[in-house]
Amino acid sequence: MSALFTQLLWAWLMASSFIVSGHMVEFASPVATSAFRFVLATLIMLPALLFRWQRAKLNKMEQFKALFASRQRLFHYTVISGALVGFFIGLFVALQSTTPLNTSVLYTLVPLIGVVITRVWLKEIAPLWRVVGFVLGSMGAMTVM
Repeated sequence: MSALFTQLLWAWLMASSFIVSGHMVEFASPVATSAFRFVLATLIMLPALLFRWQRAKLNKMEQFKALFASRQRLFHYTVISGALVGFFIGLFVALQSTTPLNTSVLYTLVPLIGVVITRVWLKEIAPLWRVVGFVLGSMGAMTVM
């Protein structure tokens, strides 16, 4: 699967999710809405991951085991996922009093939050050009408001 197709799929899912979630908030709780989004994302992205491993001729069982190889890695996954879950629940609570456009603009801060989390907990430094891109993208989205 090409990187461009993956990016377009991700962008389409994210862009449409705020409009859909704006309508769902009347019928479902923010926790249920967040759980639905994460399950749906898993169902969509898991086949893409499996296809990529197959295309690279990698053993799928070994790759799954490597994902969950250490307790430290599991802890990192939990912290990062927990931060995202908390962020999304907060966004869906916000949808009860604001528009999907406003919450989608706030979502553009997620990459910057991810850069901070990976720097603090994983000790990884994102390339400067990537951080600049995230900042410019966030600034551009905020001008839409």
